[in-house]
Amino acid sequence: SKVFKFEKSVSLLSNIFRYLERTYLTVKLNIKMNVFLWQTWNDMIFMNNQIKDRIIQLLPSAEPFESPHEYRSLSISLFRVDPAVYNINPSLFSLFIPCVLPPKTLQEDRQESMELWRKMIHSQYPPHNHLSRTLKRPREDD
Repeated sequence: SKVFKFEKSVSLLSNIFRYLERTYLTVKLNIKMNVFLWQTWNDMIFMNNQIKDRIIQLLPSAEPFESPHEYRSLSISLFRVDPAVYNINPSLFSLFIPCVLPPKTLQEDRQESMELWRKMIHSQYPPHNHLSRTLKRPREDD
């Protein structure tokens, strides 16, 4: 994926150009290398409205994941560029970015837990018929 290749390139370039960063970027431009590269990446890829709109269009149908690492990188990159983009598919972004969704209140958490327990219990045990409350085995006819 392009995002994975970019991240790998960023780490390699950061190691190669440490001297450049210390002597030129930090001193003269007053910016760090990784910030500069992220800005360049954002300007080249995500500020292109056609690419950004197409990615956003495909996000709601992005499951199941064939390569979770690529989706993680893409969702983090999109979120860095425009934090409001998570409104398109909050559940997808919450899988990869912690604390994106607002925290639940105690009451919401309790209701969700109770609903989960009900579903689990009903899936494990068949519904009880109140008419057949006998514990005896049925008789066999001779």
